[in-house]
Amino acid sequence: MSYERKMLEQFAMPAQKEVGQALLRALFRHGGTIKEFGSGQEIVDEMADGFELSQHQRAASLETIVRKENRLKKSPLWHRLLFRAADALARQDLVSRPTQTLQLTKKKEWMLTEKGFDEALKLCKIP
Repeated sequence: MSYERKMLEQFAMPAQKEVGQALLRALFRHGGTIKEFGSGQEIVDEMADGFELSQHQRAASLETIVRKENRLKKSPLWHRLLFRAADALARQDLVSRPTQTLQLTKKKEWMLTEKGFDEALKLCKIP
C-alpha cells in the first residue's frame, strides 16, 4: 500500500470517485472552470464543507523528500485528493487539464468539457 493511500485511510478521507462526482457538480455551479486546487479557493473549501471534513482532515499533509535540494516538501492531503480526482476526470475527457485549456482559451485552468457538462447535468438531476 502506498504512503498516500495509507494517509487517505488514516484520515478517513472520501473516495476519489465521490470527490470526482462532487467536483463535476461544483464546477457546474461555478461556471465550469477552476484555476487551481490551492488554499483560499472558494470551491476547495466549499467541497470540504460538503464532505464535512474536520479541520484535522483539512490540515493533513503528505511529506515528500526532494532529493536534489535535500528538503522536505509538504502538500495538503485534501488538495492532493482533489487533484487526483480531477486528473481521473481528465482521463475520461470530462474535464480538460490546464495545459489543454491554455491552448483553447489562453487561460491556465481546469475546465468542464461538453461530455463533463452532460455528466454534471445528470449528477445534478437536471434533464
